Amino acid sequence: MSDVFRFSSLVFLVYISMREISPNPDNGSLEELEIAHKSTADRKMMRRLLAIKMLFLGVAASIVAATFSVDHRTLRRWIERWNTYGLDGLATQAKASRSRALTPDQEATILDLLSHPKKGSVTHWTGRSLHGYLQDHHIAQLDYSTLIRFVHTNGFSLLVPRPQPVKQDMEERQ
Repeated sequence: MSDVFRFSSLVFLVYISMREISPNPDNGSLEELEIAHKSTADRKMMRRLLAIKMLFLGVAASIVAATFSVDHRTLRRWIERWNTYGLDGLATQAKASRSRALTPDQEATILDLLSHPKKGSVTHWTGRSLHGYLQDHHIAQLDYSTLIRFVHTNGFSLLVPRPQPVKQDMEERQ
């Protein structure tokens, strides 16, 4: 099967399955589309603007979808966003980021415990003991590695005393 036949059949299938919907010219003129296309740095928005512009110029929706290698439903969604929101509808939406593991209050509590271990009824903290204390006292429910990363990020580090020989001469050591 040749590539030309495959491409033409794809265009035909897209043309058949695409219900006709056109961009509303009341949401913006061709000149506004051109200005927005030239001024945006967002490549995804550029594609959407150019697709709407092609539709304004009378290019068939099936050909526009094939030109941008998008499904007809994607092109339809772009047109609907244009018709509903205008230029703003074609802008790339910010994606939700991952929520923080610790709230600012929890961070302050942990830093206070690290600075003053007596508040936790200990003389010093180890990673395991701090993690256990936070879990037992329902201060924060977080993974051990997240706690250690937070501790290191805030300038605390593990201090391990070196073992000293039992029978050593303190005068020679100095």
